[in-house]
Amino acid sequence: MFRRGKPLVWINATNVYYRVAFPFSPLAFDALCSDLASFPVSEAVAASMAVPLFFAPIVLEKHPQACSGPLPNLDHADAPGQSLLSGALAVAVRGHRDLSRGKYIKLVDGGVTDNYGLATIFQSRLLLGTAYGPMSENDAIKVRRLLFVVVDAGQGPRGDWNQSQVGPSGIEVANASIDAAMATNVRMSYDAFVPMMRQWRNDLVAYRCALPFARQQAIAASRPGWRCDDVEFSVTRIAFDALDPARAASLNELPTRLRLPEKDVDRLIEAGRDAILGNPVIRAFEREANAAR
Repeated sequence: MFRRGKPLVWINATNVYYRVAFPFSPLAFDALCSDLASFPVSEAVAASMAVPLFFAPIVLEKHPQACSGPLPNLDHADAPGQSLLSGALAVAVRGHRDLSRGKYIKLVDGGVTDNYGLATIFQSRLLLGTAYGPMSENDAIKVRRLLFVVVDAGQGPRGDWNQSQVGPSGIEVANASIDAAMATNVRMSYDAFVPMMRQWRNDLVAYRCALPFARQQAIAASRPGWRCDDVEFSVTRIAFDALDPARAASLNELPTRLRLPEKDVDRLIEAGRDAILGNPVIRAFEREANAAR
């Protein structure tokens, strides 16, 4: 899950006891005093899709005795006036080192907290308390354009049980209830994510422009054309609704399964490709990147 020098991958689950998102990231595993580098990808994937009622939670063990250093200062996260999420995160992170609150972490499907996987970006911004986190300081200095693509593979309403007075069955109720909770969460998380990215960009510009003048001159000398305020963040969403209605309806009927027929997998890959090629935000980003070369 963690190899230095490689792209950083966060697989998201839900800490069902503390009711917050849990990312398989160095920050989370440092809090547990555990070794992310030796953790199997398969276990992280299993946790990310452990749908309640259908799959048992994935269990992680705390190892506070293995830590030589304290947790980072979380006073800013639960200070008066901070968000409810910020306070809940501080409680959860402290609980990762506290054996009196249990020896284990129980993880279920990440979609319970946020099926888009955006919650862990929110959480990192709140916990780290810096202008640039979860970026590194070096990346914060270098970045000019950042494109955040949200891939929505969720399905719309389906089934015919609303056509009659009877039904749905117990399994249908369970599925529909989980779908309703996830759909509500993703709408709210995306709507909140866009202004959060705008604020992140503004925080980053303020940080860069507040650097000592000599430091800014040195950066500009090593990166021709660099300006402290030359930062742009873009957010876009890829979903079936970017396609024509008939095709979107057909794809929406495909079931969520661990295994799909090869022809359906090919259809989904082609749909993703077409949605990306037709996305105006991605195309504009591509044009600007090519012009800057």
